[in-house]
Amino acid sequence: MNLSRRTLIQTAAASAVVLGAPALRAQTTPIRFILDWRFEGPAALFFYAAEKGLFREQGLDVSIDVGSGSAAGVQRMASGAYDMTHADFNTMVELNSSIAEPARRPVGFYVTYESHPATIFAMRSSNIRTPKDLEGRTLGAPVFDGARKAFPLFAANNNLDTSKIKWTSMDPSLRETMLVRGEVDAISGFYFSGLISLIARGAKEEDIVAMRFAEHNTPMYGNSAVTTQAFLDSKPEAVRGFAKALNASIKAVAANPEEGIAFVKKREPLINDALELRRLKLVIDNFVMTPTVRSTGLGGVDMDRLNKQAIDFARAMNIAPVEAARLFNPAFLPSASERRV
Repeated sequence: MNLSRRTLIQTAAASAVVLGAPALRAQTTPIRFILDWRFEGPAALFFYAAEKGLFREQGLDVSIDVGSGSAAGVQRMASGAYDMTHADFNTMVELNSSIAEPARRPVGFYVTYESHPATIFAMRSSNIRTPKDLEGRTLGAPVFDGARKAFPLFAANNNLDTSKIKWTSMDPSLRETMLVRGEVDAISGFYFSGLISLIARGAKEEDIVAMRFAEHNTPMYGNSAVTTQAFLDSKPEAVRGFAKALNASIKAVAANPEEGIAFVKKREPLINDALELRRLKLVIDNFVMTPTVRSTGLGGVDMDRLNKQAIDFARAMNIAPVEAARLFNPAFLPSASERRV
């Protein structure tokens, strides 16, 4: 009698687990996320959330893939291959009109880089010190480089004659090498990528000239977590949960970047821990935890400022402008108290 009873209970429990499994899976929303770049230090902002279960706490099953630039991420998301990406606003402006289906166009919902990391790098031996010194020189970068795309705005804001500047294109892996070898006079890139990569290729930091756009009359918002309007409409709670998990992850990584790098190394064992830790700290100190963020909180934007950036960038690129309301939706941000730093 007791044995039969126990058997019935065990059988019922097992059935409940089996029957309940699909229901539990149904409550978990899968999100295919593609980074804007390689598995390097800055990826810790997302890997921490994945490894610590912050996404799971929000009912999300997030897969994170390596990227090859903001434009590629946005295009692959628009094609339906991914649900979300990490992209800069200028790329979103540029690609907005080329994506025919409005529901597939990119919309930011949580800003990661409050300041844009676009930078021009040169070696001191070239005697380039100011933006005006770039006239008559050869600059290099991949054609899809975010800083290169923003260069027309940088040039306009610093009264440069672009007819006197020549660009040459190369693979990303050759960019810093060509500068160190003197094959180009300057390169464009993101501050934290270019600086660390130049050092890794043997350049002494004191010999590197770095002209950040933000410090030369061209302040811009940088990257944001991005999805499509279709995903916002169909899965708003998933977007809200992703933003909440990312917000907590950024705070944790800022407090303990070493742990963040450990999670990057878990995904990419060949990284140089020390260099990637420095790259991550450069990102946090200069582009994530900025004075503006410390005053107003993580994740959000000033819509007037974003609108001006979109208009100015479109004018410099000679493309159709995009209203800020089509580039960013603040409705999915965590509460102000959660975003405070």
